[in-house]
Amino acid sequence: MTGLDSELDLALKAMGSSFHVQLIGTFAPDLIWAPADAEAADWLTENSPEFDQFPVKHGNSTIGILLRQGGLRGRTVREVMQPLREGVIVSADMPIAELIPQLCESHYRLVLRGGRLDGLVTQSDLIKLPVRMLLFGLISHLELCLRALIRKRFRGPEWLDLLKSARRRAVRAKLGEFKAARFEPDPLEFSNFSDVVTVLRHQADLDEDFLIKTEHIRKLRNDIAHAKTYISSPQDVGEFVERFNDTRQLIARVTKMLKVPQ
Repeated sequence: MTGLDSELDLALKAMGSSFHVQLIGTFAPDLIWAPADAEAADWLTENSPEFDQFPVKHGNSTIGILLRQGGLRGRTVREVMQPLREGVIVSADMPIAELIPQLCESHYRLVLRGGRLDGLVTQSDLIKLPVRMLLFGLISHLELCLRALIRKRFRGPEWLDLLKSARRRAVRAKLGEFKAARFEPDPLEFSNFSDVVTVLRHQADLDEDFLIKTEHIRKLRNDIAHAKTYISSPQDVGEFVERFNDTRQLIARVTKMLKVPQ
């Protein structure tokens, strides 16, 4: 890989270890707790209809999670809550990259901070800025890896011939502008994500699965870049986590390909 790719790799590793759950969770005093001995249906009617999960507190201790659902009339919060169990608690210092797959399995996690359960993170937090930054960084890393693979497998700008005519003209026009200003940039710098996929799509070791995954990743990248909401349902969460895992797996796959001698 090029020096730039190596630098980005180091930067992404640092970002991954620095972007923690604490950046996207909700904590006291903003977090709303349900009192253990309250009547569940009445309490839910009177409190925060926009939220579906509430930590349950007894005294100073968090003892479970109350979920907004039917069939609660005449029962206390304690009777209907989801009790604490293994796997439902994460540390505030956990990297967001480790949390993302977990939120596909469950809608929420309680957050342990400073020895106390005083936070909550849910699927809706996956659209917050730190998650967007992490994902955009990963996809940018993948794009640089794909460009490095083109440099490794093609001599000079011959890869341009594999682009559609409109994109080929656009790249050459941009290159001409820079040459007129006495710069000699790499033509690949003017390619976009779709261009690099188009160039590599006929490589023998990149199959149909590669094309399908990169197309989904490209759409997610555009949604992030244009600040669109990419999660609005549980199905969207599953697809988002799949794109996240696909991106990491493709980075690992292409990085391995780059290490194979020509």
